[in-house]
Amino acid sequence: MKDILYVYMFGVFSLRYGDRNVTPEKNTTKKSMQLLQILLYHRKEGITRERLLHALYGERNVENPSNNLKVVTYQLRKKLMAAGLPQWNYIENKGGIYYWNAPMEIRSDVETFGELLQKVRMEADAEKCMELCCEACRCYKGEFLSNLSGEEWVMMESTRLREQYFQALSEAEKALKERKRYLDLLDLCNDAIGMYPFEEWQAVKIDCLMAMNRFREAMDVYEATTRMYFEEMGLPPSDRMLDRLRDMGSKIYTSTQAASNITSILQEKEPRKAGAYFCGFPSFIDGYRMMRRVVERHGESVYMMVCTLTDAKGNHLEDRERIETMTPVLREAIGKSLRSGDVYSMYSPTQFVLLLFGTQGGGCGLIRERILKAFSAEHRSWRECVKFYATSVIDVGHPVEDMEFQNVFFA
Repeated sequence: MKDILYVYMFGVFSLRYGDRNVTPEKNTTKKSMQLLQILLYHRKEGITRERLLHALYGERNVENPSNNLKVVTYQLRKKLMAAGLPQWNYIENKGGIYYWNAPMEIRSDVETFGELLQKVRMEADAEKCMELCCEACRCYKGEFLSNLSGEEWVMMESTRLREQYFQALSEAEKALKERKRYLDLLDLCNDAIGMYPFEEWQAVKIDCLMAMNRFREAMDVYEATTRMYFEEMGLPPSDRMLDRLRDMGSKIYTSTQAASNITSILQEKEPRKAGAYFCGFPSFIDGYRMMRRVVERHGESVYMMVCTLTDAKGNHLEDRERIETMTPVLREAIGKSLRSGDVYSMYSPTQFVLLLFGTQGGGCGLIRERILKAFSAEHRSWRECVKFYATSVIDVGHPVEDMEFQNVFFA
């Protein structure tokens, strides 16, 4: 049986010939290796000398580029044969167009991916179309030539291929959900999450788990995802993720319970501490909306306050090390400074939102001073690193998730 050269360009570039790895060089960013990757990618149609030089050197001024290309070509031929490939020319120049020329059959994951997508476009049968989409998604193993991600031509191709992958994944998602093939969709989602953790394929994973009545696992995915967004990007959960949370909440407790069991479930699990009640931001949204209705009906005085960490000049704090140091201190200061009937939550790693019950406008200033005193107890300069915004709940003109917290401060 004739040996085949397998070319892997999704993720880190590598080659396999027969049953062994033959990648000529561990450092795949060297010019000879870049030349190899360019020629293999353009192996069917070839690449002009001008485009090849631009892909290799970009806008950099290279002394005697023709001679440079000859040297790199010579180095590549030597490396290919030293890696265990048969003695051959491999690089062919016909009228200024460079081609990959090899004696063995080539199978490239990028080419296979493109061929599968072409079959999807031509296929009329919905079942076959779904299977082709799934196969294409499984073929995609990561960003195109991730080792060369800084090269202009790679960035352009990587963007195009990534968009094709997401489109195929979306089509597979729709078809698999219609057929209730949640385990297959779960596998595709896990692959997507591993490659692109911030594209929110966790939401689809949650859908799959809930459809299979695996609600606790779905909640674990939600909590891990929102924690990752806070820690890595400083972002709250999106509306899409909040919708999944509410849906989970409506399904987790589905069995009929005795009244005593229900009241037991509602109790705080941790020993009750002095000070305000801390909750997750999705719960804070529901609490805010409920209190707004109470205020509208009974005229209670409830204020909302936002505390934002800044640098010493009053600009939004972006220093990650300082955020990691100051945020826990601010959280503790807020908890201690509020009453047990008040509620607060973290909106982002640098912002907290507070609901203050029975507080008048002047009381907000006192609360502000208590928070600042506790926050700057050990570092007096920190007093200048918190900005406050406060308003009566009845005066808030927009739902909480639409408010721009970052730019409105308590004077």
